[in-house]
Amino acid sequence: MKRKTDAIALTPSRFSALVGVDRNELINRLEEAKAAPVGRKNGGSEYTLRDLFHAAIGGDIHEQRLRKLRAEADHLELALQTKKRLVVPISESVDVVVQCGHDIREAILRLPIPPDEQDKMLLQMQKLAGVWQARADADKAAVAGS
Repeated sequence: MKRKTDAIALTPSRFSALVGVDRNELINRLEEAKAAPVGRKNGGSEYTLRDLFHAAIGGDIHEQRLRKLRAEADHLELALQTKKRLVVPISESVDVVVQCGHDIREAILRLPIPPDEQDKMLLQMQKLAGVWQARADADKAAVAGS
C-alpha cells in the first residue's frame, strides 16, 4: 500500500498508547468501519488520524460519510438547478417583481381613464403588492429557518 504523504498516520497500537484507548477495541472498530489502511509500519497497518479518532470516539463512520456525501450532492444539485435557471436567487426575483410593479403603475397612469379610476386600480395593485410581500417574507423566513 502506498502511504499518503499529506495524512498523518499511526498504527492502532501507537494511537491507543497515546490516547489511552484499548488497542483491541480500536482495531475492532476500524474493521467494522472498513477503514482502509494507508501504509504499514513495524508489521502493523497504519491508519489516518481521522479514522483513528472516529474509531476511538465511536459512531458509525459510514453513516457520517454518507451524510456528508448527501449534503454535497444536495449542494451540487442546487447549484445545477440555479445554473439551469430552474431556481432563481431571491434578490434577482425581487428586482424583477419591483420592476414589473413600476411598469404596471406607469401603464395605469397612461391609460385614458379618469383619475379616480386610476386611483382605484393603483390601490388594488398596492393591496396585491402587500400580499406578494407577505408571501415573500414567509418564504424568506422558511428558507432561513431550514
